[in-house]
Amino acid sequence: MIVLADFYNISGAKDTKIFTSQEKARAVSGLELMATLPQISLDKLNSSLTTIDRKPILILCDGKIIDEVDLTGIKPEEILKTEYFSQPPARYRNLGVNAVLVVYTKEKLVQGGYVLANLKNSFTTGYGTEIVQGKYHSGDNDFSLRYFVDYRDLNKQHFEQKYAANLSDGLYNVNRKAENGDYAGAYHTINATFANTKGESQMFSAKARVAINPGMERDRQTISGIRHDIPFDNEHSETYTHTNYFSPSLDLYFSKKLKNNQELSANVVNTYYNIKSKRNFLQTNAAGNILKYDTEINNKSYSVISEINYSKDFEKTGFNFGVRQYFKNLDEKFIHENDKSLNFSTINNLYYYGEFWTEVGKLYFQAGVGGDNSWLNIAENSQKNYFVLRPSLVVSYNFSDNSALQFVSQTASNIPEMSMLSQSPAMLDTAFFSKGNGSLQPYTMFANSLFYILSGQKYYFRTTLNHFIAKNPYYTTIYNRSDYIEKTISNIDQMQSVKYDLLLNWQPVQQISLKGYYGVEYQYFKAFDKKYFHWFNFGNISAQFYYKRLTLNIQAIMQGKSLEANLYRKLLDLYQADLTWKKKSFSATLACRFSHRPETIETVDNQPVYYKESRAWGNFNGLCYLQLVYVFDFGKKVERNVNQKLNNNDSDIGIRKDNRAEQ
Repeated sequence: MIVLADFYNISGAKDTKIFTSQEKARAVSGLELMATLPQISLDKLNSSLTTIDRKPILILCDGKIIDEVDLTGIKPEEILKTEYFSQPPARYRNLGVNAVLVVYTKEKLVQGGYVLANLKNSFTTGYGTEIVQGKYHSGDNDFSLRYFVDYRDLNKQHFEQKYAANLSDGLYNVNRKAENGDYAGAYHTINATFANTKGESQMFSAKARVAINPGMERDRQTISGIRHDIPFDNEHSETYTHTNYFSPSLDLYFSKKLKNNQELSANVVNTYYNIKSKRNFLQTNAAGNILKYDTEINNKSYSVISEINYSKDFEKTGFNFGVRQYFKNLDEKFIHENDKSLNFSTINNLYYYGEFWTEVGKLYFQAGVGGDNSWLNIAENSQKNYFVLRPSLVVSYNFSDNSALQFVSQTASNIPEMSMLSQSPAMLDTAFFSKGNGSLQPYTMFANSLFYILSGQKYYFRTTLNHFIAKNPYYTTIYNRSDYIEKTISNIDQMQSVKYDLLLNWQPVQQISLKGYYGVEYQYFKAFDKKYFHWFNFGNISAQFYYKRLTLNIQAIMQGKSLEANLYRKLLDLYQADLTWKKKSFSATLACRFSHRPETIETVDNQPVYYKESRAWGNFNGLCYLQLVYVFDFGKKVERNVNQKLNNNDSDIGIRKDNRAEQ
């Protein structure tokens, strides 16, 4: 076991961090406390946690799956420690994440409760994220109620597109230059939770949630180019999309501790989505001729996620196994003028898993296996069945008290979301459509990683060599369909990558903390009877300075172009800084974020279609906001133990981005 300043432990497949009282006093929420972990990156503007190289991460609290909003509602002083898994354990391997972060709260809670307000608003543009939450504990019962709203009222959106192809009726070469667009929308959720505990032996909880998401997006463009071999200019288009969805869900959970360190847990989640999206496409030419393409999508979906898990621990050995079933149906109605199409689709996934671990001296061994059965019945396509076996292996050896070598090997798979399978088209130009792919198939991934970790009282160093291969992965693709261009998602032949990275977290003095990361990746794709090769690099640098009640945080995130099949994707470089003053239960933060260059997607070669798009928010380039946090406590301290081991959720609303308003 490696110990860093008596608060950072590296053992086996996980890194354990115990937070000091000073670290908790500096953080304004549980979410921002997570940013002190070496392997974590926090985008404060969007309240988004990722791995240091911006890969998705699964967050759990006391074993229960939560999100960043839940972490924002946890007081820093409630958090005892975290466990970070650089590779997901077997039970989470079918959730499409690259790492797992487990947060543990103190068993000492409050006989009484608290009210928390976390208000974040910009004074340079229409941006805000507000949370008001109340928790109350009495006897064996726990109650909580939370209201969350994330709103945007933005303008100066610049969405540009260029594409060219030789179609059956001649050359099609179009340049759509952006004019100012707008977005206005809000995401509201209300959560009510009840939990009852019987000492440490039994727990029951019920969580009801309602989400509402109205949004409006408008893109304006000036168009010129060549169509049917004839040059043209001075055309204008406007795309107006209005989307609204309503989603209630109910989450039931029960756990029971048995004799000899055994535990049995069960979880059932029901989720309903009712979504309506109207999209109006209007294009006029210099002669005043008008092209209209108005569509409406009415979707209703229902899902059930159920899971049961059994675990047993010995002194230095343990195992767990379980089964999770995910069933979802989608009833989709697509309306264009007087034409209506009705499609009914279902996805049924059964995932069963088992994992065993043991520790012998300085050697840690963990082996897992999972079986993933998927049944897809998509619209008019016949039912398709898929099976993936998911073995995994973790071996860790400690050379000394401050260095360790870890090897991780795993097989996983991805199942397409309903929104990817929807074939309802969205018109992007007179001969350019975007739609999903009902024939999309799940795909298998194989990964092998070698980690070397070195730690000391004031530093944490990690270097990794990783090889990744995916068989028939799916990516965004652009096709020449002879009469028109189509943007969709398709399975390609193969993807491979070899990646090497370095991570260093250093605290030279108590008032300064520095973090640096750099990764370089060699990417290989085999797609459309061609082979594509590319070098990709990524950097993340941050620094924190502490002085009495003040904390200054500075961060720069920079990355090159990433290859995705035959497309290059370039994300924004981000530069952000924030200054926080905190005293007891109140804190105030002034933050600014700067971004340069828009997000872009561009084809690697020009045949059979050249395509490029870029999107940027002009008034997000220098966004500044003020965040105020206040916590009011009431009651007295008592001994409590609230632990939930299973929790699931369905976040797939069943409609593609091109057919809905989404900032």
